[in-house]
Amino acid sequence: MSKAINLTGARLPRTDWHGAVLNGAKFAGAIMNNADLRGASMGKANFNDAVLNNVNLSRVMAEYADFSNAILDGANLRDGCFNGASFKNAIMNSADFRGAELDYADFERAILNNANVEGVDLSRARNLSAAAKDSLRFDDSTVFPAGFDLHTYDISTTTHYENTPRAPGSISIGGSISGSAVVVGSRNTVTMTITRTTLPPAEGVNIRAELDGLRAALAELRGGEAGKRDRAMQDALDEAQKPAPDKAEVLDSVQRALKYVDMAAQGAEKIDKLQQWIKPLAAWIGANAEPLLRMVGLSAF
Repeated sequence: MSKAINLTGARLPRTDWHGAVLNGAKFAGAIMNNADLRGASMGKANFNDAVLNNVNLSRVMAEYADFSNAILDGANLRDGCFNGASFKNAIMNSADFRGAELDYADFERAILNNANVEGVDLSRARNLSAAAKDSLRFDDSTVFPAGFDLHTYDISTTTHYENTPRAPGSISIGGSISGSAVVVGSRNTVTMTITRTTLPPAEGVNIRAELDGLRAALAELRGGEAGKRDRAMQDALDEAQKPAPDKAEVLDSVQRALKYVDMAAQGAEKIDKLQQWIKPLAAWIGANAEPLLRMVGLSAF
């Protein structure tokens, strides 16, 4: 019996896996931006913590695959089979799910800003928060789970984090409502509103200095996984020191660093400080940095 592929932590951008048999393969922590996995068989494959921006997962067979904690911004999942797959804590901004099978797929705390579920049957999807109504793109043919109330929340929501228990129905607001964390209800969901912002001129950005500043700001935060976010920031700095740094690599590293921040443990002042460093980084990166901005409650593109 052949042994499952193990590429844990590998750097595999733009690789071609079209039609490959990857059942049980291990890609945990791998960087696979723009990889082509069309039509691949990847049942029970492990993509935990992987970076899969703009990956092509159309028509894949990925039953019970693990995409927990992965970043899949702009991913194409059209017509794929993801029954029983885990997307827990995954970041899936602008992902395209049209035509996908998602029976018993788990979306607990997944970030789905602008994800396209038009015509998708989500009736058996698990842990799909009603707060996603303002961030998902859906139409009259989208089928939501029984009892799913599209009018449960009237706050424009994007990012959700767990927090410590509060009394049912209580609301806690830190600072200004714009860009701050709002805790609503007994499930302790922290909702970060999105605020439109203006970025500084890209030509005036000293990318190394901004990354150093962000790294220092992240070091001051409580909770989360400090070691992992610091390693991710080191990756970003290493790339930035090259004569012609790859903006996509810097973006991926910074997104990974922010993924390990426990936003629910931070106050409005800490979030504001992160925003100050993220804005010039986003200006330098360009329009592809919109998902990064949204991770700290901002939008510019």
